[in-house]
Amino acid sequence: MKNIIILLISTFLFLSCKDNNLNSKNNKSLNIKNDELSYSNTEDLIQQYKDFELNGNQDFQQDLELKSKDYYENKIKEFTEEETGFFRLFGELWDTPFKSENERKTLWKLKIDRYFRTTAYLAYIRNEIDIYTDGVNNQRNNGVSKILGNKTSSNLKLPLVDTNYFTSKNETVERIISKINQEIIDQLTDTVLGFSLEIIFSILSTYLAIKGFKLHWSISIIIFIILGVFFYWRSHKRQNEIKEILKTECTKALNSTKIDYLEQLNNNTINYYSQFQKINYETNK
Repeated sequence: MKNIIILLISTFLFLSCKDNNLNSKNNKSLNIKNDELSYSNTEDLIQQYKDFELNGNQDFQQDLELKSKDYYENKIKEFTEEETGFFRLFGELWDTPFKSENERKTLWKLKIDRYFRTTAYLAYIRNEIDIYTDGVNNQRNNGVSKILGNKTSSNLKLPLVDTNYFTSKNETVERIISKINQEIIDQLTDTVLGFSLEIIFSILSTYLAIKGFKLHWSISIIIFIILGVFFYWRSHKRQNEIKEILKTECTKALNSTKIDYLEQLNNNTINYYSQFQKINYETNK
């Protein structure tokens, strides 16, 4: 027991001395780095931060473009799942006889515009921009500005994107309604066919049972599985057709929206670090 205690104390003292030596070494290296900053390596340091930020600008621009596409793709998926599902369209079946073609067109246009409203998209883009610019400002204030001891203010801000507001065209709405009408008809046909097959199979089973033959119910299950897979595939195919119609509209909206901030960001980065290069030059000339 005594040996164990001695061993523990020795280990603790060794680790404490090791930590102190590491801290002293780190502090010494930091002090040397700060004390030995010359014109040459200060220029290198400024250039490193500048290059890092320029690369970040490029990554941000690419990421912003991808996120814009993903935003609209998610909205397309949300619309088709929530508005063109079986139960949604089953409710549409009851409304169809009591609404005119123009009334239905107006209602579906409002639904589409609600999912793809431009204000929501702009709010999404505004948030992405603010996250990036806040990160750049924090990096500048805690990076080269802090190391060199120069209080050069960083207040990077970007204006909101220029865009044409998303509005679904009448032609687009009509094409979607056409697909929806086809889906309603198919679902009605599927329902009638399913019940008809069930009735026919029940009658046939009863008749064969009277004659002394047995018709195995697994055949009925297999038939309904095959029909179910076919109905699902056809409905899924039509939903994809609706997605493609909406994707065309969303692509047009993206193409008319100016989300290219790379030039503004790079100009701001170059101007910001030029201040440090000027200060460094005047200090060491």
